[in-house]
Amino acid sequence: MRAEDDLLKRIDELVEQNGWAVMGVLADPNNMTPSYSYTVGLSARGMSDLMVIGLDPRTAHTILNIAVDRIVETSAKLTKGDLLTEVASAPLRAKPLRPDQFGPLALSAIRYAKQAGAEAAVVQMEFPDTNGNFPGESACSPQMERLQDVDLLCAKQDSVGAEAPTAKRGPRKRPH
Repeated sequence: MRAEDDLLKRIDELVEQNGWAVMGVLADPNNMTPSYSYTVGLSARGMSDLMVIGLDPRTAHTILNIAVDRIVETSAKLTKGDLLTEVASAPLRAKPLRPDQFGPLALSAIRYAKQAGAEAAVVQMEFPDTNGNFPGESACSPQMERLQDVDLLCAKQDSVGAEAPTAKRGPRKRPH
C-alpha cells in the first residue's frame, strides 16, 4: 500500500504546483487493453479532466498538457464534437463521457475532485484514423474504433480490477 500512497501524494503535489497532473496506464497485452492517460485536478477547477485512449503514455502526456494549456488559455468548455487543433499532428475531437464510462478508469481524477468538493467530469479526446475519420463515423477504420472504445476498455478493466498507474510524470511547467 505504500507505493500507492506515495503515488497519490505525488499526484496531489503536482496538482498543487501546476494545476493538474497526468496519469498514464500502460497497455495490458494479456487482457488486450490499450494504454490510456488522463488528467487529474481539472474537475476540481470547474473544468473537465481529459482522457486519451490508445496512445503510449509519453505521447499522451505531451498531448494532454498541450490540450490543457489551450483550454486554460481560452477558458474553453469542451462539448461533444468540439475540435482541438494545433495540439497534435491531427485534430482531436471532444467526447464527454458518462460517469459509468470513466468511473472504472479515472480513479485518481474522481478522488481528487471529491477531495475538492467537486463533481468529476471527463472528456475523451478522440483522434482520427489515417484518413481523418473519427470513431463513430462510418468510414472510420474498425481498428481505430476498437482502440479508442471507452466502453470496451471499461469492460476489460472491470474484469481485471483497479487502475494500475505506471506513468506518474506531471505536467511541464510553463515559462513565465
